[in-house]
Amino acid sequence: MLARLERDFGRVGAGLRVLEIVAQVAPLLGLFGTVLGMIDAFRQLQSAGSGADPSLLAGGIWVALLTTAAGLAVAMPASVLLGWFDARLARHRRTADEALEELLAPGVLTHGAG
Repeated sequence: MLARLERDFGRVGAGLRVLEIVAQVAPLLGLFGTVLGMIDAFRQLQSAGSGADPSLLAGGIWVALLTTAAGLAVAMPASVLLGWFDARLARHRRTADEALEELLAPGVLTHGAG
């Protein structure tokens, strides 16, 4: 019974790792997009030479800001959900552990606390 509980909790916990990966990777993808957008903006600025128009930078900066915002928009809810699910899983694990202890050694916890 204990092995089955551990296996089931492990399976649920493995599902949470997907959320953890999303929460960690999304801001990095946003940062990567930011770097690419800034590279593009500066490449356009360099190509324009001395007659550079600030509007040339706008496209690259727009991409940079958009990818940063998108990465954060994905990472923040994923991080919040991960924390919420992780806390629920821990609470269920404690409940299962207590129920198992009571099943295997009834009355030991309640009589020993007094």
